[in-house]
Amino acid sequence: MRFEPKAKLCNALLFASVLPLTAINLIFSRDALVASMVARAASQGRSFPVEKAELYARLSIYYATLLVAVMLTILYFCRERPTASVGRPLEGSPGSRA
Repeated sequence: MRFEPKAKLCNALLFASVLPLTAINLIFSRDALVASMVARAASQGRSFPVEKAELYARLSIYYATLLVAVMLTILYFCRERPTASVGRPLEGSPGSRA
C-alpha cells in the first residue's frame, strides 16, 4: 500500500486525537452498554444475564486494543508515494524503466 505524500503524518495526528476520545467513551459508556444489552434482550422477551453483558463489555476493550494495534501496524508499514517530477515517470508506470 502507498499513501499520498504527508498522509502518514495526517493519519498519525488523526489517530492521536481519536485515541483519548475512545478511552473516555469506553470508560463512561460501559454501564450504558451493559444496560442496553439487558434491556434489548428484555424487550424481545429473552433473558440476558448481567454477568454475560459485563463479559461482552470487557471483551470490547480488548477488541478496541486489537483494532488499534492493527491500525498502527498498517500505518507503520505503508509508504508514501513519491511525487512526480517533470520529465521523470513514476516507478511502475508504463514509461518507467524499473
